[in-house]
Amino acid sequence: MRITIRSILVALLVVSAVSAAVIIISALNISEDRPAGAAPPHRSSWSRYLNIWRPLFHKQWRITAYANDTDPLAEHFAPHLNWTVPDVWSVEEIEELFLSSYTEYRAFLDRQSKTYEDAVRAYKKRYRRDPPPGFRRWFTYAKGMDCLVIDDYDVIEESLAPFRGLPRASLEQRMQEIRLLDTEKRIAGVNITGGLLRTSSNSLWQLVDLGGFMHSLPELRFLVNEWDEPFVIPQEKDTERPVEFFEAAKVPWWPKIVDQCAWEGRKVGGGWKNSGRFITSIADAKAALDVCAHPEYEGTHGFLNAPVSFTGTRQLVPIMSTQKLSVFKDILIPSSSPFHPEFLENEGVQPFESKKKVLYWRGSPTGGHLDPTNVLKSHRVRLALMSQTHGDLIDAKLTTYFGDDDVQAIQKDVFGETKIVDKMEENNYGYLMDMDGNGQSGRFYRLLRSKAVVFKSTIFQQWHDDRLFPWVHYVPVKLGMPELVEVLSWLARTERGEGISKRIAEESDWWARQALRVEDAEVYMYRLLLEYAALFRDPGAHISDYMRVPSDLILLDYTMSRKSSRDGAAIIIKQSHRTGEPSKLERIA
Repeated sequence: MRITIRSILVALLVVSAVSAAVIIISALNISEDRPAGAAPPHRSSWSRYLNIWRPLFHKQWRITAYANDTDPLAEHFAPHLNWTVPDVWSVEEIEELFLSSYTEYRAFLDRQSKTYEDAVRAYKKRYRRDPPPGFRRWFTYAKGMDCLVIDDYDVIEESLAPFRGLPRASLEQRMQEIRLLDTEKRIAGVNITGGLLRTSSNSLWQLVDLGGFMHSLPELRFLVNEWDEPFVIPQEKDTERPVEFFEAAKVPWWPKIVDQCAWEGRKVGGGWKNSGRFITSIADAKAALDVCAHPEYEGTHGFLNAPVSFTGTRQLVPIMSTQKLSVFKDILIPSSSPFHPEFLENEGVQPFESKKKVLYWRGSPTGGHLDPTNVLKSHRVRLALMSQTHGDLIDAKLTTYFGDDDVQAIQKDVFGETKIVDKMEENNYGYLMDMDGNGQSGRFYRLLRSKAVVFKSTIFQQWHDDRLFPWVHYVPVKLGMPELVEVLSWLARTERGEGISKRIAEESDWWARQALRVEDAEVYMYRLLLEYAALFRDPGAHISDYMRVPSDLILLDYTMSRKSSRDGAAIIIKQSHRTGEPSKLERIA
């Protein structure tokens, strides 16, 4: 038989048409409607063999040795060379997600600067400007803390970007107005002058320890939101208008999200793009936090249904908060609470192999105002409902009930009597769920250190987002959790899934002890405050009235004790008012 160029082209067109049909059919299957929490039908992976273009759009993965074999990290990554890596035709969906993210994770570590000169070059290349004053001292401090992340601080850059276009005088004026408006004292004013910290707050419970580097900071003042919800959702045309507060508690928030997206010139929609995949899973966890891209988030989270409390401002004011939705413009800072022993300590960690292959969660139905119309739609309650349907895979229960009598009656009727359990019971399970409460989850860092696979469902952006890699350190879950059962089934009920699970469990435990320590949070805060101070920098000018210490600020004395947070202990802070002559902060090793 004679083969001609024409016949080859015709054959390629036929195969391409079949491939396209397979992809389209798979995409239609993905979008099918099914009851909330129901397991989607498993789709055979045979379709990959009909797609001749697959090798062009999928990476050829391999596990490499660490770039510098004399680096301490080389010892940790050496065993990874023995990991089995499937070829492009046989790789499963979650294996692909794991390997893609693992490749990014290794590249992230390899590129971190080792010297100050390298750090300056990386900074200039990344942000197209010189580092802020004090950068050399920050670098020395970060290295002294054995910080592994030197260059990747895009969360800081994104947080401060909206304020770079505002005049310094406007920023100062708005901060002064906040102090006058904030009669409930939810926003703490902080002044740092000459290595001393003064504040209008009685506790500053959200703020991590600044004592190790405060003497190296320029004189500055900043505002800290002490509530566990965001605050700044700007929508203004007149930047000269005085700051105003608005209340929006216990009302549906999705219309406000839609309104805010429209104000920013964005259409709600265009989120998931998973054509050809048999699991509609999250590939890009950072993009998944963009509420404007995901109209399906409506009705899936307690904050969107109706926050328990909310006070905010429509003006752009530099306020530091521990979490925010993507449409808010708060400046992200670490919270000290996840490092507190109550949240972080865990003395019962077991190897992954000895744990039950079931997803475990216990908690209260926090996260939003509950009423008879939304009580079963809240994110935490939804997980408990899924547990009733899929008890062989999910063990999730509420430990208490919230709401008025009618709401609690609904919960009791659906779930029965509640039971408080020891938090260390979680160590018996190989799969753990972490979910938002009213704000950030306080238990997340402990779960990551537990040698289990942590499933994470959140709507909030946080300071650590760029240093945690989905599918390597945790498994990201959509807010509505439509894919949870299928992903969990593959990870916990297949041989290859258990292999990937073991890798995730071990790597998350190691990485959390290396890069999510209280020391890393302090290094982040140090760099943030340098960048923040640069917003107010006016070369050649004297310190403005804004930098002078207001008369109502109180000098706080921090007495601190700490063990290495790599070992699971955490910072303990005691604060009390000083009397008599002010003295410098004392730091106890």
